Amino acid sequence: MIYILEDNPNMNFISAQKYGELKAIFPVGTSVGLSASQIQKQLEISLKDFNDSDFIIPTGDPAIMIIAGWVLGKYTDIISILKWDRANKDKTWAHHVVN
Repeated sequence: MIYILEDNPNMNFISAQKYGELKAIFPVGTSVGLSASQIQKQLEISLKDFNDSDFIIPTGDPAIMIIAGWVLGKYTDIISILKWDRANKDKTWAHHVVN
């Protein structure tokens, strides 16, 4: 499974499908604002089945990215991140593993 933190209609995620099924967690424009606990709860629900073969695409509000990393740290020792590779012109993704 590929978890996209924030869906963004201006980004083409189709080429990331080679790593698995895509699932957006938050709609475009979501931010933490004053509701960090609600964001945390939604991430805990959405990422509870995250495992070592899954990936996350960090998009959107940087605060949500930080909370997502903290939540994932409770569920797994390995977090695989897909990041758009801007240097490559054929729309590929760079795979980074954090453990």
